Order: sequence, then C-alpha cells, then structure tokens
Amino acid sequence: MDLYLNLLSSYLSGRSQIARIDDIYSNVSYTHCGVPQGSVLCPLLLLVYVNDISESTEFSISLLADYTALLFSSNCPLHLHQVLTRDLLTSFNWSNLWKVKVNAAKTKVLSIYKPHTPHPVLTLNSIDLSETDS
Repeated sequence: MDLYLNLLSSYLSGRSQIARIDDIYSNVSYTHCGVPQGSVLCPLLLLVYVNDISESTEFSISLLADYTALLFSSNCPLHLHQVLTRDLLTSFNWSNLWKVKVNAAKTKVLSIYKPHTPHPVLTLNSIDLSETDS
C-alpha cells in the first residue's frame, strides 16, 4: 500500500507549469493544489477532489469536466430561493476551501416554472446571477 501512496504522492507533488506563446516563455510557476490535466488519472482524481461538494446541500449535483450544475425543485419560489441561496453559499465556501475558482459572471440560472412566477434574483459572492432561457 505504501508503494501506491508514494507513487500517487510523487505524481501530485512538485508540479510546475510554464506558458509559451510563439518563442516567448513565462517564468516557471509551481502548483500546490488542483488536479493534473491530460493524464489517464485526471478524471478519477477530479472525482476524488470534488466528491464532497454536495455533502451539506439539498440540491442534486451534476458534474461534467469543470462544469457543475446544481438542481433543485420546489413548488414554492420563496423556498426555492432560500435553499439555493444557502446552498450556493455553501458551495462557494467549499470552492474557497479547496481553491477552486468559481466565475460568477459565467454562472447562469435556468428557472423552469409553470406558469412563470416572479422570483428573487440569486446571488453568488454578492454578484447577481443572470438568468438564461436555455
């Protein structure tokens, strides 16, 4: 077992990255967190890394690569807003803890109502989330 842990530790530690545009190279930067991309272990390590994201939330979660969808339904728009506001805060705190960047400007809300019911705007990190219809 120690052999496997040492191998995984060696794979994850001491990683560096560099950017190149044409013949110009950036300085070397060392990464201290995250999942290495482009390897056969990447999907498994990503799942291990994000596995606990929904432990303290009421929503269902759907993960695909670096996209996350939070799903929740309620017959009461106010209850829906309260749960999603609380769970968005929980998710945002989780992302800060694990150094996962969340781009609120790219975060969209898709509300499906029958019939359409006015509802409060959801926010993430004090930024109003925009609605989409698809």
